[in-house]
Amino acid sequence: METKPQKRRRIIKTCWECYRRKQKCNRGQPCDVCISRNVPEKCSYSNPASLDDSRDLLHDGAQSSKRTRDEEIILKSGSTPSDLFGQVGYASYSNSFSGLKKSFHINDELSTFIGTSSATSLSHPVLRHKYLSLAIQLPSQFIISELVESFFSEIHWYFKLLEEHYFRKLLKQWQDIQSTLSEQLDLVTISRDLQYFPALLFQTLAVSLQFLPPNTGTSRLLQLKTLLDCDRLSHEYSKIGMEIMSLLGRHSSTMTAVEHDLLRSGWLKNYGRGTEAWHILGSAIRQGQDLGLHLQAVIPKVAGEDVGAGLEKLWYDEYKRRLWVTLFTWDSHMSVMLGRPRSINASDCTIRTPIDCTFPDDPSKTIPSAANLQDPDTPPSTYSAQLFHYTIAQKVHELLAAGAHRPHIKDYSFVTKLHNEIVSIIDALPPILRPENPDKSWDEKEPKIPRQRQVLANFAYSFLMALHRPHAPIHAASRIATIKAALDCLDTQDSFMQLMKPHHYRIYSLSFNSIDCGIVLSGILLESPHLENSLRERIQAAIEKTIGRLKLMEERSPIAKSGVQILTICHERILDRDKNGGGMTNKSRVLDQPEGSLKTVNGGDNIVDQPQNPNGLEAQQSQPINLNGSTADLVDFSNFEMDTSFWDEMNQMIDFDIGRGMEVAARGNLVVDKRPFL
Repeated sequence: METKPQKRRRIIKTCWECYRRKQKCNRGQPCDVCISRNVPEKCSYSNPASLDDSRDLLHDGAQSSKRTRDEEIILKSGSTPSDLFGQVGYASYSNSFSGLKKSFHINDELSTFIGTSSATSLSHPVLRHKYLSLAIQLPSQFIISELVESFFSEIHWYFKLLEEHYFRKLLKQWQDIQSTLSEQLDLVTISRDLQYFPALLFQTLAVSLQFLPPNTGTSRLLQLKTLLDCDRLSHEYSKIGMEIMSLLGRHSSTMTAVEHDLLRSGWLKNYGRGTEAWHILGSAIRQGQDLGLHLQAVIPKVAGEDVGAGLEKLWYDEYKRRLWVTLFTWDSHMSVMLGRPRSINASDCTIRTPIDCTFPDDPSKTIPSAANLQDPDTPPSTYSAQLFHYTIAQKVHELLAAGAHRPHIKDYSFVTKLHNEIVSIIDALPPILRPENPDKSWDEKEPKIPRQRQVLANFAYSFLMALHRPHAPIHAASRIATIKAALDCLDTQDSFMQLMKPHHYRIYSLSFNSIDCGIVLSGILLESPHLENSLRERIQAAIEKTIGRLKLMEERSPIAKSGVQILTICHERILDRDKNGGGMTNKSRVLDQPEGSLKTVNGGDNIVDQPQNPNGLEAQQSQPINLNGSTADLVDFSNFEMDTSFWDEMNQMIDFDIGRGMEVAARGNLVVDKRPFL
């Protein structure tokens, strides 16, 4: 019986990772695909001889050298047991080995198995070369200095993503070694924070270019004559920052790496790429959790330690807590305003609330203590606004945990309670920041304070609108509160924009909150015909004003441009309905109170109208007004229902990734109107 000839086995010339993933391999050591995926240690070949042959062909028959022993160790390092925590997935602060760690000294053999690896991929010459080729693309020190200064003066007051003291400290360290950068430099010897710093610096420059004022030295040197020129360079810098992050990896992160991803998330939001921003924010949160930022650190006292060194430790702990507060606040805001699931569970967090004070220029000479907010001669704290956001963010977790973000809540009194707590939190703001009757004595010395005042009011009103919106079809108190909060939010948006300059128009919330409130009010006008004429006219005027405000920003903000289109369609429908006799008159006086004032909701369908308090927003004592009387005539909601077809259409019209078009344009693939930048 004749045997069938065996099929010739095809020689695999790609690395195993590219073969498994069916990707094109350039047969490097490691290949480009494995480098871009940040898994160079997995790049191995079944037939090294074929790899050498291919190299001989590429180099005209020149002999290729074989891998050194060090390279072999690097490529196979992923399978060694020294990185057990990373392989299994233990947290660095896991108590699984706490008892065992106490029994072994740091040099014991077993400690290498249960400790985390501090090795870095930059020890590999190929990766080191790639890293340096990206880092040297940083601009001159003059441009870096001007853009960094512009970042902290123009937009830092709003974002508060970086701590300037530590950023400038790392910047100086990087500039000190930048002149000696070469492939011979042992990058493993520099700190991990400094290794990641070029990525953060590129991202900082990218954000600064988003808000670059006209007539700067940078714009002249780099010939940034149009907005598109700024966008192209901003996209390029942001991209390089991401490439450095991919090269270094996010599995063994640092504070600098967390700040990079947080800043990248803000950069994406400003360009209208909200979905991507949410994803990269999740990455920053996971890195922060891996560092244990959500846990209160224990700072041990060292006998004989210098006082300055001890103070430095205390302030560095404050720095870490403030970074976590920012992550927590952003995560909470995206969950309640955009309907995204939370990445943070509040019960996992044990950190103490940061101190309400300005971060010192020299932490080694300053004792951490809260600012005296009641002393008119004491400079105001620059951190009060962030603590307000953090407090509201904690209320977001209470709201979501109680299910109050969904309609038909079992105990509506929770909504009432939460509303009143928000009003109390606003009332407790420092006098210079409270929305009503503020102390303006520092406004001229600190121009950012009036802006922060409007941002805080806007944040409070938008939260109140989000709190009551799900319950508006059922509870009259929430119906009135939703309308009231939306109108107040738009009034605050208008005041906020008047304080801004055109190069600030890319600020995400400046467009988003206007659009969100405009859509809510449009739906109310279209789906509730029994509105009193004066209220209908007031809502319609607010929508028209919002459209006009967004038109002024649409050149710089892709979110504003889409908002103009959506609200214009809503406004046209409102006008068509009015022409067809859709509007009906019904006398009322509920919203005849001064604009900008808050109401405290009482349980059921009652609303509490509180008298003004000269020391705050409202007095604590209140008298309930029954909605069955004259106040109930604001809106006839007896047959009120939100037509889901309207909201479904609105959701289809809203593109959460509207900024992608700008990125394509910035890369030169679209024809864009080049309006003068200078």
